[in-house]
Amino acid sequence: MPIDWRAPVLHDALRAAAFTARDGKIVSGNKFEQAIALVQRLLSMGVNPSVTDSYGNTALLRALMDARQRLVAEPGFPNKVANDGLNRDLREIMQALIRAGADVNAGTPQLGSAVACAKEPALAALL
Repeated sequence: MPIDWRAPVLHDALRAAAFTARDGKIVSGNKFEQAIALVQRLLSMGVNPSVTDSYGNTALLRALMDARQRLVAEPGFPNKVANDGLNRDLREIMQALIRAGADVNAGTPQLGSAVACAKEPALAALL
């Protein structure tokens, strides 16, 4: 059975940035800088920061879902994650989208808005 999910290039770039965010354990080096540079380049070229995938997930929701996957393994989640490097990189992703005009109140019927999706304090701190 074919998979019907389709994601725009910005979503792919966001996933690359989220999963290369430096945690000081597994991920290090300059992969994050390359990934976030791609996100910023796409946004500077006029890519819609609220572009949706085939399920209606906005770019900000995609970034939050990926951030949750990174943070859930960290001590302190869901309240506060003490990994400053990881928090800093993930926050940079969210802020790039918000600065480019992503609407934190846009969302889907299933997940709600980005603000509603970030119900854990550790995620809300990224917005």
